[in-house]
Amino acid sequence: MNRWWTLSEKSNGRKPYKNHIYTRAGGIILLILAGLASLHLLNVFTLPWLDYFLMAAAALTVVLMLRQEMVNRREKEIAVAIIQDLYDHAPCGYHSLNAEGVIIEINQTELNWLGYTREEVVGKISMTDLFDAEGVALFRSNFPTFLKTGSVNELPFELIAKNGERRSVLITSNAIYDQAGNFTSTRTTVFDIERRKNLETELRAAQEATERAAAQIRDLYDLAPCGYHSTDALGFFTEMNQTELDWIGYTREEVIGKMRLNNIVDEESAARLLEKFAGFLKTGSTHEIYINLIGKDGSSHPMLLSADAQFDKSGRYLGSRSTVFDIRERKKLETDLHEALQLADQARISQEQFLANMSHEIRTPMNAVIGFTGILQKTELTGQQEMYVESIRQAGENLLVIINDILDFSKLEAGMLRFEATPFSLHGLLHSLNTMLQTRAKEKKLHLQIHQAADLPDIIVGDPTRLTQILINTVGNALKFTETGTVNVFVEGVQHQENDLLVRFSVADTGIGIHASKLESIFERFVQGESNTSRLFGGTGLGLSITKKLIDLQGGSIYVESEPGIGSRFVFTLPYKLPEQGMENNQRSGEERPAVVPRRHEKERILVVEDNMVNRKLAGILLEEWGFAHDFAENGEIALEKLQNQTYNLILMDIQMPKVNGYEVTQALRKAHNPVPIIAMTAHVLPGEREKCLALGMNDYIPKPLREAVLRDLILKHIAS
Repeated sequence: MNRWWTLSEKSNGRKPYKNHIYTRAGGIILLILAGLASLHLLNVFTLPWLDYFLMAAAALTVVLMLRQEMVNRREKEIAVAIIQDLYDHAPCGYHSLNAEGVIIEINQTELNWLGYTREEVVGKISMTDLFDAEGVALFRSNFPTFLKTGSVNELPFELIAKNGERRSVLITSNAIYDQAGNFTSTRTTVFDIERRKNLETELRAAQEATERAAAQIRDLYDLAPCGYHSTDALGFFTEMNQTELDWIGYTREEVIGKMRLNNIVDEESAARLLEKFAGFLKTGSTHEIYINLIGKDGSSHPMLLSADAQFDKSGRYLGSRSTVFDIRERKKLETDLHEALQLADQARISQEQFLANMSHEIRTPMNAVIGFTGILQKTELTGQQEMYVESIRQAGENLLVIINDILDFSKLEAGMLRFEATPFSLHGLLHSLNTMLQTRAKEKKLHLQIHQAADLPDIIVGDPTRLTQILINTVGNALKFTETGTVNVFVEGVQHQENDLLVRFSVADTGIGIHASKLESIFERFVQGESNTSRLFGGTGLGLSITKKLIDLQGGSIYVESEPGIGSRFVFTLPYKLPEQGMENNQRSGEERPAVVPRRHEKERILVVEDNMVNRKLAGILLEEWGFAHDFAENGEIALEKLQNQTYNLILMDIQMPKVNGYEVTQALRKAHNPVPIIAMTAHVLPGEREKCLALGMNDYIPKPLREAVLRDLILKHIAS
């Protein structure tokens, strides 16, 4: 490039322009000299110096003309150099061959391809020396045609370079003839197609890769775990993958352009799709429509269909593209889950029934043991008999605690325990607790004291029954494991925000204490502090486990601090609500109402419906003691017969009885619009039992074993009302 620029600059610069001026000046001088010479010859001028002038002018003219000749020759040389440069450095090869096929001229481009110098090629190498055998054969086979037509165009050859490398080329050649028409030489152009071949190879490789990718995409499309299909504006299938074809059992030829989606779904699915179509066109998509694909063999396949609408630039609907998900496995799992849930429900019901039966079967005889023990203690007994009866009573009470623990634990494990949210007097509950446990404390010569913070609200909303159970477990536990000293209960409010109150209870004793290694496991079921604790003090090891679960389920927390030989401190918190305005007054008025004094009225007759003979006798003794007339019915069928012939002021109704149970008797009476008050006496203590009794029309509920004072108060309450 630099050489071309230099030559161009030399040929088009200012010097050639000046030379042109010199040439014109020389011509003018020659004309002037010619005129002067003519005049001189005609003797027009006879000045002596004119001869010298003419001689000098003639010499100058000759110099100028010689200079011009030199300039013209230089310009020709420059032009030839430019042409040679273009020839040598052209992007294609050029060469000439003589009649014998020997190279007589070749440009530098082709020499560079071959790796030879000009001296090694010109006049020494024939064209066939640069071909392999296949190239030589091609050259010779085309030579007659070349001589006949005078040219060949784009014959493919491979040139073999000096170092053995091959280069793909296309050769175009023209024949040169003399005036007599004899072939003298060739002029040949050689085009390098190596890059083109590489590009063709790359293009072919790209096409093959594209075809492979397309095949892979097609395989992915056809073998995807979900179905794909496309439809046109009329709803006919334009494409469907093999997965969906396999589901429905049709071939592609049977489906494409011949069937619509509503041809392969059931009527319910078709109606659902039609209902969704207007919204589909409006929003452009729809997601997870439940459909049933119907196969060619009539089989049904539950699926979820999601689709996108296709529109042109003007908004005209062109068709849809849909994905269909197979939910047969999910449906099977749902069915299996439903069956599992049914089995779980059946197991829960069976477990609940088992607990109910266990509760009934255990509490029924316990009702007799504790009830008759209480009656027996009211009779005249010798000192030794009184000791025996008291031993029976304590054993019965202890057994009842164990039974309650086991049943409560079973209910907690089964998730069958429910919590109430009713307003109650915390002060009254703590007072009752103190009264209840003082006897036990005095028996062991322990000092039991309950301390309630002065600023703690009295009426709070929560579950008083569960709080009583928790306190009996923790305080009773402290009394059981303390031989000498004190048991102190501290109750205080630790957080008070609007209607929320967090109450902290601390139960501290001076008992045997718990080793540090046992503190983490003390709340686990069937665990006690030491291996011999159960033998020494009794118990199931369930009390603290039940206590912790009751606290956790109410959103509270519990922890223990203890040191062996010094004592333990159980601390738990429970969240409560404060009552709304008016609830507190109602609660207080109810608490301050004086107890009803028993009255003796023979006209007030009570029907005791109870299938257990011992419990019938116990109820009869208590009713006689309280002055109430009474009748017995061994089951619900007998009770209904008696109620047809006798009017009663109240019914004490057992629940679980042969033939007709207590629920059925109650429903029959309420259906007949009989308003007689009914108190359920049941050994069932499962959650919801009270609510069930009230929902079926009973007026109240008392669990077995019966507490005399509680039963008496309930009877007086409902007879008075």
